[in-house]
Amino acid sequence: LLISVIIPVYNMSSYLVDAIDSTLKQTYQDFEIIVVDDGSIEELPMFTDKRIRILRHKVNKGITKALNAGIKASTGTYIAPLSADDLLTPTSLQVRLVAIQDTDLVCGQAIDVPTQLRILGTRLFYGPTNMIRRSVFQRWGLFDESLPYKMDREMWVRLFGRDCIRMDRATFHCLGDVVGFRRVSPDSFQQSFHGLSKEARQRALDLYEAAVGGREHVVEDVEFLR
Repeated sequence: LLISVIIPVYNMSSYLVDAIDSTLKQTYQDFEIIVVDDGSIEELPMFTDKRIRILRHKVNKGITKALNAGIKASTGTYIAPLSADDLLTPTSLQVRLVAIQDTDLVCGQAIDVPTQLRILGTRLFYGPTNMIRRSVFQRWGLFDESLPYKMDREMWVRLFGRDCIRMDRATFHCLGDVVGFRRVSPDSFQQSFHGLSKEARQRALDLYEAAVGGREHVVEDVEFLR
């Protein structure tokens, strides 16, 4: 049961080493790591483990396109997105793999930590908590590349509905286990939204609302993941 860990990265080489190291130390070892270098200006480190593949964009295309590129290049039955500045607990992949057998998506708990790893709080459906069955992307499509932010929320609405859980769509299970650490720092992608101007934040929210509002999100089978 191969898991594909997808890591989009843009100029976060110092954090990337820790993210990959936390993956290589997993108790479950049947995985591949696909790093998508999204046009980084700084040079990324070299890795010798043969399970690690690096895809390179010549120019920065944005995290959504980088994430989708990694999914398209992956071979795993299950997809586990991981931000370049986040970390996995040692049993993260194993715990989620056991839980996903009878559902389409599982999410665990992520602990919010700053650079020095002091606990700030916990999150669901955030950062390194999700594992998604490959067939979900085959059926419902990849992340919406028109969205620079909130592309994950749009995906959850597409899969489960907006105002209530739609079990006739995809199914999910939330775990009580902590499966990762979500780094909270000024240069993290999660924090970059809050650093935008009020007008830019509103434009991003308008794009999100346009993507999720007023449509049924019916997507036919997708060719690129056959």
